[in-house]
Amino acid sequence: MYACPRCERALDETALFDVDILRCPDGCGLIVEQRSLVPLTTAIARDSLDCIDPYLPIEHAPHDPSQQASCPGCKGPMQTFGYLESRFAYLDRCRACAVVWIDHDELETVVRLNARNLGQTHKHTTDRRELTRHLSRLVWICADNVLPHRDL
Repeated sequence: MYACPRCERALDETALFDVDILRCPDGCGLIVEQRSLVPLTTAIARDSLDCIDPYLPIEHAPHDPSQQASCPGCKGPMQTFGYLESRFAYLDRCRACAVVWIDHDELETVVRLNARNLGQTHKHTTDRRELTRHLSRLVWICADNVLPHRDL
């Protein structure tokens, strides 16, 4: 059983944009296979373009280097890296298990970085609450297609 590296509750297995993820039921974050990270976050950004303006300044996701996460799989220490080589969002990865942990606060920044990279514009709004509601619906509220447990 995988546990959230933040609150230690059991993670729920589900799929988001046809990518298997493990999500914290308390909304702390999610874990995804490293090879699926960019396809998943790009799909979320593409789906979110109606909610965000990719050209607004991107805020740095909160990052506390003293809070080193342990891998939910092997329990070893996870390494921190800048998503897309940036200093806007620092994610945690376990090289041994090839998984990445995305804190809830980091998800918004990651989606904004991907939206900017997509270089597309649709109907935009600057309301962060709308984007937060949209991301919560995608990941924590509407992920009701829970899969039977299997190892990532």
